[in-house]
Amino acid sequence: MVLREAYQALTRPSLPTLQVQKFPIPTGGVNAVSSFSGLKQNECHYCYNILPTEQGMKTRRGTKEYANDVGFQIRTMIPFNGRKADRTDDKLYATGNDGIYEVGTGGAGSAVKRFSFATSNATAGYGNYIYWVAANGDPFILYADAVNGLIMYTGTTNTWAVVTNITGLDETKVRFVVQHKLRIWLILEDDSNAYYLGANANSGAATQFQLGSKFKNGGDLAGIFNLTVDAGDGIDDLFLAISRAGDILAFQGTDPSSANTWGLKGQWQVGEIPAGRKFAEEMSGDVIVLSSFGVSSVNDLLQGSEPFENYSSPMNKISNLVRERMVDEISTAGWEIMLYPTDGALVIQSPERVGKADRYLHYVYNMNTKAWGFWRDVKSLSMCTWRGDLYYGDVNGEVWQMTGTYDNVTIASPGSNQTAVEFSLLTAFSDAGAPGMVKRCSVIKPFFYGTDLSSYQTKVLYDYDFTELTSAGTTTPTTASVWNTAKWNTTGIWVGDRADNKPFDSLGAGMGVVMAIALRGRAEGKVTLMEMNITYDRGNYL
Repeated sequence: MVLREAYQALTRPSLPTLQVQKFPIPTGGVNAVSSFSGLKQNECHYCYNILPTEQGMKTRRGTKEYANDVGFQIRTMIPFNGRKADRTDDKLYATGNDGIYEVGTGGAGSAVKRFSFATSNATAGYGNYIYWVAANGDPFILYADAVNGLIMYTGTTNTWAVVTNITGLDETKVRFVVQHKLRIWLILEDDSNAYYLGANANSGAATQFQLGSKFKNGGDLAGIFNLTVDAGDGIDDLFLAISRAGDILAFQGTDPSSANTWGLKGQWQVGEIPAGRKFAEEMSGDVIVLSSFGVSSVNDLLQGSEPFENYSSPMNKISNLVRERMVDEISTAGWEIMLYPTDGALVIQSPERVGKADRYLHYVYNMNTKAWGFWRDVKSLSMCTWRGDLYYGDVNGEVWQMTGTYDNVTIASPGSNQTAVEFSLLTAFSDAGAPGMVKRCSVIKPFFYGTDLSSYQTKVLYDYDFTELTSAGTTTPTTASVWNTAKWNTTGIWVGDRADNKPFDSLGAGMGVVMAIALRGRAEGKVTLMEMNITYDRGNYL
């Protein structure tokens, strides 16, 4: 009892002097590579469904059911952009385990099976594809998976067909296709070598390009990617071959059959590659690779940095989180990485984890601000962008579109099933400029832009308590009146779309040396967190 009273006397604020602290909005995003005490004040420990932008923290788009009758889990989304200005020849396809379905019209009963796979099993439908234009301008899609080989879509005839006019390999074993410098390159199942066709050709003789002997850690060839850097004195137009064991080989040149014009320029190791075909993505003169090491930038490797070394690289800020998730999920289908240009984002999808709190989790990178956040509750198995929007397929044979402001907007009952987008964040901890002194917060006042914030809860956490709030609360923001609509001196202040929120006073007990703000809420429209202020008492030194 004596010791407790002594501690209370020591830590009790000596004077009721109120302090006001402005918490920077965490537009720097998630930082999981620095120490807990080493985060910058504009960074955060997590931010779910509320993403860092240039203006503040903005809630993500909603999810709307687009098609619902593929009949099996959707394993690959395939967009096709045609040549007609009115976009009437644009198509959106999705693969199940039994074939390729057209879903581009949307709505109930809209999915139409356009191609039946010869083999339907647990592997069928997990493929990759390229959009390819012939020398005469005709557009094609080349699709490949591990059990059904190479399949081609001809845009001029709107038909899918098995490719049978390539010699020098077994077309039924093609599982990866890519284009590099006007040549189509192919990878076969259980093969460490690559095969390429003639320039501007989608048929004819395939030439083997040996790679297996150059992979220091063995394994099959997992994928081929392009790295294009602006012309100049630096490395330009690299051909990247990546093995399943994580060896990256970088070649440069024009003709792979000529040692005078083609050569090995670099080699690195990034750890084991996860299951699937979309484990790397070309982004703004870089290639981002997923592996058991986390997230690696090939440009960082070119600059001499090894994985784990370049802590200043934005890619490293979440690498350990991806790495931890891969411990149990590296062999599970569902890992994908994709550009989402409409939101200026790079999206990393992780596999579904049934029964886990983070069952669906996506890592989202703002390419402008170089900051990371998370999507939660987006039930995606495969993603693509089409006509500027992001579409994804789920395990139930449904295709969803990321659009609007509500989640779970179904075709059958759009109004009754929809839910608000629920978001959550935890800021960096701050000593408020008084290291070692005890603080006790009494008021938190957040400011949001947008009138569709249905409720929120906020709380100050002390001394590295990372507990996420379990409820979005019941605090309802007060909405200011809209210009040229409200009556003067009657209905409020004319401030456009700003939601001027009441302070949340019931913070509960607690005190500590460092403070962070936890926030959880529901948004029924686009909402941006603009500012957060706290009022607190400052006590004695510990």
